[in-house]
Amino acid sequence: MTTQWQHQTGAGHTIDEEDSDNDNETPNVAQAINDQQRHNIHPEAIVVPLHGNPFVNDETQQQYFVTLVEVVAKNIMPPNCRLAATEWEGDKYPVFETISVG
Repeated sequence: MTTQWQHQTGAGHTIDEEDSDNDNETPNVAQAINDQQRHNIHPEAIVVPLHGNPFVNDETQQQYFVTLVEVVAKNIMPPNCRLAATEWEGDKYPVFETISVG
């Protein structure tokens, strides 16, 4: 029996060009997808940050939140952190930003 594969429209292919009795010619869709996507797979594990409390004790955490409330109440913002709309490069909050160091 002869099979016409999906890539064969019939034009230019003789009826006996590809024989379906040969199992090696069966297209393997899973392998084709695997071959296409191989460059997107990075099997190396990444280190996941700890989820723990960053404060060394309850007093330090309490002091942080007390200070944060004061800073917010006084509307204090450090310059050049792109928090204010006047520091953005447009009229919308940026989708991404470069983190300045130093």
